[in-house]
Amino acid sequence: MLIFIQGHKNISMNMAKELKAGSLHLSIPVTEIKRSTRTRRCIVRSSNGTVVEAKKVIISVATPL
Repeated sequence: MLIFIQGHKNISMNMAKELKAGSLHLSIPVTEIKRSTRTRRCIVRSSNGTVVEAKKVIISVATPL
């Protein structure tokens, strides 16, 4: 079992510090995630029509309290 003294949010906040400006998308419902067989990159479509292509995708799902 892992225990996070500073909380789980601290992990994501520290990861976000390393990202390029504009590369983090929060609170946008995702409608589709697929991997291109041609480029081997992830293609993510959101409910607002945004399409993002990336090498890696991190998914976070809220758990019930």
